[in-house]
Amino acid sequence: MSARFRSSSALAVLLGLALLPGAAGAACPLVEKIVTGTVVDEGGKGVAGATVTASWNEKGASDVTSQTKSGAEGRFELMIQYSPYSGRTFGGTDRCEGTAPAADVSAALEGARSARERVDLATEYGAIKLVVR
Repeated sequence: MSARFRSSSALAVLLGLALLPGAAGAACPLVEKIVTGTVVDEGGKGVAGATVTASWNEKGASDVTSQTKSGAEGRFELMIQYSPYSGRTFGGTDRCEGTAPAADVSAALEGARSARERVDLATEYGAIKLVVR
């Protein structure tokens, strides 16, 4: 058997395995949600430079986090990505019907008490306001 035949046969087998359902993991695309808001002090003035963190639990992973800093007027935008993968069907295809998690969004600033709000990513939600004290 020639070396050329063996390498093309191996390549064909690898390509065939890659095309099998679920061979490369879940076929569910990540869902992206953007949480926006403002970090303010007790007087309602925007606070720049606060660390804003979102954390949530996802199937197959414990705590997942995303982090950013508040801008000059206290505004922030935080992207949350999660997988809707919910298992496999009896036919072996991936199900992408998982529910959106709830995320704990918090703001921390050195010398101040942190603020926290829970955001249900499955529902419509507006901009949130986090008050650091």
